[in-house]
Amino acid sequence: MKALSFLKEDAGTFYIIDKGRNSNEKSCLWVENGHFYGMGYIDNGADIFSLDDIKSSLTSYASSHYVMQLVISFICRYPKKVVSISNKSFAYQ
Repeated sequence: MKALSFLKEDAGTFYIIDKGRNSNEKSCLWVENGHFYGMGYIDNGADIFSLDDIKSSLTSYASSHYVMQLVISFICRYPKKVVSISNKSFAYQ
């Protein structure tokens, strides 16, 4: 219920940062306006100065109800890995 509330209240724009395939990178998943945008890996040494830097490093994929169910399930299990995006803030971990 918390995840659904989060998606409805925030218009569903956020990214999720997690472990990468090795210690030199992080995985990232992007949801925009409640729809899955894409995912990929970001090198720990990459110059990340804006949200566009994160988004441009990801591979875009088609969104589906099933994929969003998986994302919501992940959010329910690991809510601290979700970074909500607002026009006023930017935080890359």
